[in-house]
Amino acid sequence: MPEYRQAYCPVCFMSHGRINTRMPGKPYIKLSSESFWERACRIADPYHPFGSIQEMGVGRGTSGAMVGHFDIDDDPDGYYPFVKKRLLGAVTEWIAKGWLTVAEVETALAPWKS
Repeated sequence: MPEYRQAYCPVCFMSHGRINTRMPGKPYIKLSSESFWERACRIADPYHPFGSIQEMGVGRGTSGAMVGHFDIDDDPDGYYPFVKKRLLGAVTEWIAKGWLTVAEVETALAPWKS
């Protein structure tokens, strides 16, 4: 029987595997498939904002429309400390499991060392 494997995000625990591009108007026709994680690494933008702002409850078919972004200095819901804690926890957990080394973390942080 075929299997579909997905990797958990170490920060938010959502799982992702392959993503499919489908033909507009004919969603049953798959045009291509790629790894979510490979795509995320390819399109990662270090300058993207912290969060998104969506407009909710404005009528049928329009709810959830993106209306802007916010940064950590404009975080009225207080998400930043929790995301930061989870990110650091994920790094710590991966080091403890042997999935990541301190040397790899240090190499990644090298551009910011003074």
